[in-house]
Amino acid sequence: HWHIIPGLAVVLASRSRRSGHCPVHYLVLHRPQFGQQPAGGAHVFRMKAIIQRVLSASVTVDKEVISSIGRGVLVFAAIAPGDTEREINSIASKVLKMRLWDDEAGGKWKKSVTDIGGEVLCVSQFTLLAQTKKGTKPDFHGAMNPKEASRLYHCFVQRVKDGYSAERVQDGRFQDMMEVALVNDGPVTLELQAGASKAAEEM
Repeated sequence: HWHIIPGLAVVLASRSRRSGHCPVHYLVLHRPQFGQQPAGGAHVFRMKAIIQRVLSASVTVDKEVISSIGRGVLVFAAIAPGDTEREINSIASKVLKMRLWDDEAGGKWKKSVTDIGGEVLCVSQFTLLAQTKKGTKPDFHGAMNPKEASRLYHCFVQRVKDGYSAERVQDGRFQDMMEVALVNDGPVTLELQAGASKAAEEM
């Protein structure tokens, strides 16, 4: 299957449970322009992240691998206009607490990335906030302007490090064209959105 994440050159590999083979798909997509969320718009955007359980993942910029992880999670994160540290903290908490692994007794969805001592790779991905209902050209008004998004994105990465271990959290390079390679374990891919109640996050 082809997996498309606009704005990045992406290598995706999903492990086959039957054969153990990893089919790899390589896509190179042009980086689109950022927009501003229309004032008074009906749709309210909030920070969004895609989290994938991986056996390995890496980011390459200008033919140089700048970060890589082994078993853990790959996180694509997008910052929306109006986001604050509240949304940043919400997503960072979910990344670290989301239970994606089985336990030793075979219990399903019991352990988080911190429970298994895994690693985290964060990648900025503003195109997650694209609107695609009208026409065939993505609308990126739902993404925050780069200057403010950079500050909050790096704040998000720091929150993940503070909540876990700085040595086990890696990062891409904000606004650069990146080649992201990963081996998705399962595959397991979830969408995380900011705004959950504190009680829900602590479950």
